[in-house]
Amino acid sequence: MVLDPRHDEDLCVRHLVELGYVDPAESAFHDAQRRRQLETELQYAIDLAKQGRAGEAVEPLKRLAGMYPDAAPPRQLLAEIHFSVGNLAAADDDLQWLTHHSVVTPRLAMMAAAIALERGDAEAARHDLEYACHVEPSLAGVQSLLGTAHLRLRHWELAEDCFNQAIGRNPGDARGLAGLATVALHRRRFEEAADWALQALEHDMRLYRAHYCLGIALACLDRPDAAREAFAAASRLDSSQAAPLCWLSRIARKQGDLERAAAYRAQALAIIRRRRSRARRR
Repeated sequence: MVLDPRHDEDLCVRHLVELGYVDPAESAFHDAQRRRQLETELQYAIDLAKQGRAGEAVEPLKRLAGMYPDAAPPRQLLAEIHFSVGNLAAADDDLQWLTHHSVVTPRLAMMAAAIALERGDAEAARHDLEYACHVEPSLAGVQSLLGTAHLRLRHWELAEDCFNQAIGRNPGDARGLAGLATVALHRRRFEEAADWALQALEHDMRLYRAHYCLGIALACLDRPDAAREAFAAASRLDSSQAAPLCWLSRIARKQGDLERAAAYRAQALAIIRRRRSRARRR
Protein backbone atom coordinates (compact mmCIF):
# COMPACT_ATOMS: atom_id res chain seq x y z
CA MET A 1 0.00 0.00 0.00
CA VAL A 2 1.40 3.38 -1.05
CA LEU A 3 0.61 6.38 1.16
CA ASP A 4 -0.17 9.67 -0.56
CA PRO A 5 1.75 12.42 1.26
CA ARG A 6 -0.66 15.02 -0.12
CA HIS A 7 -3.51 13.27 1.68
CA ASP A 8 -1.59 13.52 4.95
CA GLU A 9 -0.90 17.20 4.31
CA ASP A 10 -4.61 17.85 3.69
CA LEU A 11 -5.48 16.10 6.93
CA CYS A 12 -2.91 18.21 8.82
CA VAL A 13 -4.23 21.43 7.32
CA ARG A 14 -7.84 20.55 8.19
CA HIS A 15 -6.76 19.68 11.70
CA LEU A 16 -4.95 23.00 12.12
CA VAL A 17 -7.95 24.94 10.78
CA GLU A 18 -10.23 23.12 13.21
CA LEU A 19 -7.87 24.19 16.01
CA GLY A 20 -8.23 27.83 14.91
CA TYR A 21 -4.91 28.20 13.12
CA VAL A 22 -4.67 31.21 10.82
CA ASP A 23 -2.01 31.56 8.16
CA PRO A 24 0.14 34.54 9.27
CA ALA A 25 0.77 35.61 5.69
CA GLU A 26 -2.93 35.57 4.86
CA SER A 27 -3.77 37.39 8.09
CA ALA A 28 -1.17 40.06 7.38
CA PHE A 29 -2.55 40.48 3.85
CA HIS A 30 -6.12 41.04 5.13
CA ASP A 31 -4.90 43.40 7.87
CA ALA A 32 -3.03 45.46 5.28
CA GLN A 33 -6.16 45.61 3.12
CA ARG A 34 -8.25 46.83 6.05
CA ARG A 35 -5.64 49.46 6.96
CA ARG A 36 -5.56 50.77 3.39
CA GLN A 37 -9.35 50.94 3.28
CA LEU A 38 -9.44 52.76 6.63
CA GLU A 39 -6.74 55.22 5.53
CA THR A 40 -8.46 55.91 2.21
CA GLU A 41 -11.88 56.56 3.73
CA LEU A 42 -10.37 58.57 6.60
CA GLN A 43 -8.49 60.77 4.11
CA TYR A 44 -11.76 61.36 2.27
CA ALA A 45 -13.37 62.59 5.49
CA ILE A 46 -10.34 64.78 6.27
CA ASP A 47 -10.55 66.34 2.79
CA LEU A 48 -14.24 67.10 3.30
CA ALA A 49 -13.45 68.84 6.60
CA LYS A 50 -10.66 70.87 4.99
CA GLN A 51 -13.08 72.00 2.27
CA GLY A 52 -15.44 73.38 4.92
CA ARG A 53 -17.83 70.44 4.49
CA ALA A 54 -17.31 68.96 7.93
CA GLY A 55 -21.00 68.13 8.28
CA GLU A 56 -20.75 65.80 5.29
CA ALA A 57 -17.85 63.96 6.91
CA VAL A 58 -19.83 62.90 9.99
CA GLU A 59 -21.74 59.98 8.46
CA PRO A 60 -18.69 58.45 6.70
CA LEU A 61 -16.76 58.72 9.97
CA LYS A 62 -19.56 57.09 11.96
CA ARG A 63 -19.60 54.27 9.40
CA LEU A 64 -15.83 53.87 9.77
CA ALA A 65 -16.14 53.82 13.57
CA GLY A 66 -18.66 50.99 13.22
CA MET A 67 -16.54 49.03 10.74
CA TYR A 68 -13.36 49.45 12.77
CA PRO A 69 -14.58 49.51 16.39
CA ASP A 70 -11.06 49.63 17.85
CA ALA A 71 -9.69 52.33 15.52
CA ALA A 72 -9.08 55.69 17.19
CA PRO A 73 -8.59 58.03 14.15
CA PRO A 74 -12.27 58.13 13.09
CA ARG A 75 -13.29 58.90 16.67
CA GLN A 76 -10.65 61.63 16.97
CA LEU A 77 -11.85 63.35 13.82
CA LEU A 78 -15.48 62.97 14.91
CA ALA A 79 -14.61 64.61 18.23
CA GLU A 80 -12.95 67.52 16.40
CA ILE A 81 -15.91 68.02 14.07
CA HIS A 82 -18.58 67.69 16.74
CA PHE A 83 -16.67 70.13 18.95
CA SER A 84 -16.14 72.66 16.14
CA VAL A 85 -19.86 72.77 15.24
CA GLY A 86 -20.94 73.07 18.88
CA ASN A 87 -22.39 69.57 19.28
CA LEU A 88 -20.77 69.23 22.68
CA ALA A 89 -22.78 66.18 23.80
CA ALA A 90 -21.59 64.16 20.80
CA ALA A 91 -18.04 65.48 21.19
CA ASP A 92 -18.08 64.45 24.84
CA ASP A 93 -19.17 60.90 23.89
CA ASP A 94 -16.27 60.68 21.41
CA LEU A 95 -13.80 61.99 23.98
CA GLN A 96 -15.04 59.52 26.61
CA TRP A 97 -14.49 56.66 24.15
CA LEU A 98 -10.99 57.91 23.36
CA THR A 99 -10.08 58.25 27.03
CA HIS A 100 -11.41 54.74 27.74
CA HIS A 101 -9.12 53.47 24.96
CA SER A 102 -6.11 55.38 26.39
CA VAL A 103 -6.01 57.93 23.56
CA VAL A 104 -5.05 61.22 25.21
CA THR A 105 -3.45 64.25 23.54
CA PRO A 106 -3.15 67.91 24.59
CA ARG A 107 -5.68 68.92 21.92
CA LEU A 108 -8.21 66.31 23.09
CA ALA A 109 -7.63 67.35 26.71
CA MET A 110 -8.26 70.99 25.76
CA MET A 111 -11.57 70.07 24.11
CA ALA A 112 -12.59 68.01 27.15
CA ALA A 113 -11.75 71.00 29.37
CA ALA A 114 -13.85 73.39 27.28
CA ILE A 115 -16.80 71.00 27.60
CA ALA A 116 -16.20 70.70 31.36
CA LEU A 117 -16.24 74.50 31.67
CA GLU A 118 -19.48 74.63 29.70
CA ARG A 119 -21.15 72.29 32.18
CA GLY A 120 -19.66 74.16 35.15
CA ASP A 121 -16.96 71.70 36.22
CA ALA A 122 -13.99 74.07 36.50
CA GLU A 123 -11.93 71.63 38.58
CA ALA A 124 -12.08 68.92 35.89
CA ALA A 125 -11.22 71.56 33.29
CA ARG A 126 -8.23 72.72 35.34
CA HIS A 127 -6.93 69.13 35.58
CA ASP A 128 -7.14 68.57 31.81
CA LEU A 129 -5.64 71.95 30.97
CA GLU A 130 -2.70 71.61 33.32
CA TYR A 131 -1.82 68.37 31.51
CA ALA A 132 -2.19 70.07 28.10
CA CYS A 133 -0.05 73.05 29.18
CA HIS A 134 2.64 70.76 30.54
CA VAL A 135 2.86 68.57 27.43
CA GLU A 136 2.30 71.24 24.76
CA PRO A 137 2.57 74.76 26.20
CA SER A 138 2.55 76.29 22.71
CA LEU A 139 -0.92 74.89 21.92
CA ALA A 140 -3.00 77.85 20.77
CA GLY A 141 -5.41 79.12 23.41
CA VAL A 142 -4.49 76.61 26.11
CA GLN A 143 -3.04 79.15 28.56
CA SER A 144 -6.02 81.51 28.32
CA LEU A 145 -8.44 78.60 28.77
CA LEU A 146 -6.55 77.47 31.87
CA GLY A 147 -6.78 81.06 33.12
CA THR A 148 -10.55 80.92 32.61
CA ALA A 149 -10.72 77.72 34.69
CA HIS A 150 -8.77 79.44 37.46
CA LEU A 151 -11.15 82.43 37.28
CA ARG A 152 -14.11 80.10 37.82
CA LEU A 153 -12.29 78.67 40.83
CA ARG A 154 -11.49 82.21 42.04
CA HIS A 155 -7.75 81.58 41.82
CA TRP A 156 -7.09 85.18 40.84
CA GLU A 157 -3.29 85.21 40.89
CA LEU A 158 -3.01 81.90 39.03
CA ALA A 159 -5.52 83.16 36.47
CA GLU A 160 -3.53 86.37 35.99
CA ASP A 161 -0.31 84.36 35.51
CA CYS A 162 -1.99 82.22 32.84
CA PHE A 163 -3.38 85.22 30.97
CA ASN A 164 0.00 86.95 31.04
CA GLN A 165 1.63 83.80 29.67
CA ALA A 166 -1.04 83.66 26.96
CA ILE A 167 -0.42 87.19 25.71
CA GLY A 168 3.32 86.69 26.16
CA ARG A 169 3.12 83.89 23.59
CA ASN A 170 0.54 85.69 21.46
CA PRO A 171 -0.03 89.42 22.06
CA GLY A 172 -3.24 89.14 20.03
CA ASP A 173 -4.83 86.54 22.29
CA ALA A 174 -8.15 88.29 22.80
CA ARG A 175 -9.35 85.81 25.44
CA GLY A 176 -6.17 86.36 27.43
CA LEU A 177 -6.63 90.13 27.26
CA ALA A 178 -10.28 89.84 28.30
CA GLY A 179 -9.19 87.59 31.15
CA LEU A 180 -6.86 90.29 32.42
CA ALA A 181 -9.77 92.73 32.22
CA THR A 182 -11.77 90.37 34.46
CA VAL A 183 -8.92 90.19 36.99
CA ALA A 184 -8.61 94.00 36.99
CA LEU A 185 -12.35 94.33 37.64
CA HIS A 186 -12.04 92.00 40.62
CA ARG A 187 -9.34 94.31 41.98
CA ARG A 188 -11.52 97.37 41.25
CA ARG A 189 -8.97 98.76 38.82
CA PHE A 190 -11.61 100.03 36.43
CA GLU A 191 -9.45 102.11 34.09
CA GLU A 192 -7.03 99.19 33.73
CA ALA A 193 -9.95 96.84 33.09
CA ALA A 194 -11.33 99.12 30.37
CA ASP A 195 -7.92 99.28 28.73
CA TRP A 196 -7.51 95.47 28.69
CA ALA A 197 -11.05 95.04 27.34
CA LEU A 198 -10.47 97.56 24.55
CA GLN A 199 -7.24 95.79 23.60
CA ALA A 200 -9.17 92.51 23.43
CA LEU A 201 -11.78 94.10 21.16
CA GLU A 202 -9.07 95.34 18.82
CA HIS A 203 -8.37 91.68 18.07
CA ASP A 204 -11.89 90.23 18.30
CA MET A 205 -14.95 92.48 18.15
CA ARG A 206 -17.22 89.47 18.63
CA LEU A 207 -15.86 88.48 22.03
CA TYR A 208 -18.71 88.64 24.55
CA ARG A 209 -16.46 88.72 27.63
CA ALA A 210 -14.56 91.79 26.39
CA HIS A 211 -17.74 93.81 25.76
CA TYR A 212 -19.17 92.77 29.12
CA CYS A 213 -16.01 93.69 31.06
CA LEU A 214 -15.82 96.99 29.21
CA GLY A 215 -19.42 97.74 30.17
CA ILE A 216 -18.77 97.10 33.87
CA ALA A 217 -15.59 99.19 33.84
CA LEU A 218 -17.33 102.12 32.11
CA ALA A 219 -20.35 101.93 34.42
CA CYS A 220 -18.06 102.05 37.45
CA LEU A 221 -16.18 104.99 35.90
CA ASP A 222 -19.53 106.83 35.69
CA ARG A 223 -19.80 106.70 31.90
CA PRO A 224 -23.32 105.26 31.61
CA ASP A 225 -23.94 105.97 27.92
CA ALA A 226 -20.75 104.21 26.80
CA ALA A 227 -21.43 101.41 29.28
CA ARG A 228 -24.91 100.95 27.85
CA GLU A 229 -23.47 100.49 24.35
CA ALA A 230 -21.01 97.90 25.62
CA PHE A 231 -23.69 95.92 27.47
CA ALA A 232 -26.02 96.07 24.47
CA ALA A 233 -23.24 94.67 22.26
CA ALA A 234 -22.57 91.90 24.79
CA SER A 235 -26.26 90.99 24.88
CA ARG A 236 -26.46 90.85 21.08
CA LEU A 237 -23.44 88.55 20.94
CA ASP A 238 -24.77 86.14 23.57
CA SER A 239 -28.51 86.38 24.09
CA SER A 240 -28.39 83.54 26.66
CA GLN A 241 -26.69 85.78 29.23
CA ALA A 242 -28.83 87.67 31.76
CA ALA A 243 -26.02 89.76 33.32
CA PRO A 244 -25.76 92.47 30.60
CA LEU A 245 -29.53 92.96 30.77
CA CYS A 246 -29.33 93.37 34.55
CA TRP A 247 -26.72 96.09 34.10
CA LEU A 248 -28.80 97.77 31.39
CA SER A 249 -31.77 97.76 33.76
CA ARG A 250 -29.64 99.32 36.50
CA ILE A 251 -28.36 102.08 34.18
CA ALA A 252 -31.87 102.85 32.88
CA ARG A 253 -33.21 103.07 36.45
CA LYS A 254 -30.42 105.47 37.46
CA GLN A 255 -31.27 107.64 34.44
CA GLY A 256 -34.93 107.70 35.43
CA ASP A 257 -36.19 105.53 32.57
CA LEU A 258 -38.22 103.16 34.72
CA GLU A 259 -40.18 101.64 31.83
CA ARG A 260 -37.03 100.58 30.01
CA ALA A 261 -35.48 99.38 33.28
CA ALA A 262 -38.50 97.12 33.85
CA ALA A 263 -38.30 95.77 30.29
CA TYR A 264 -34.61 94.86 30.65
CA ARG A 265 -35.31 93.26 34.02
CA ALA A 266 -38.13 91.18 32.56
CA GLN A 267 -35.86 89.93 29.77
CA ALA A 268 -33.19 88.98 32.29
CA LEU A 269 -35.68 87.11 34.48
CA ALA A 270 -37.00 85.20 31.44
CA ILE A 271 -33.46 84.03 30.63
CA ILE A 272 -32.86 82.94 34.23
CA ARG A 273 -36.15 80.99 34.28
CA ARG A 274 -35.29 79.19 31.02
CA ARG A 275 -31.87 78.30 32.36
CA ARG A 276 -33.33 76.90 35.59
CA SER A 277 -35.91 74.92 33.62
CA ARG A 278 -33.19 73.33 31.45
CA ALA A 279 -31.16 72.52 34.55
CA ARG A 280 -34.12 70.73 36.12
CA ARG A 281 -34.69 68.66 32.96
CA ARG A 282 -31.11 67.40 33.12
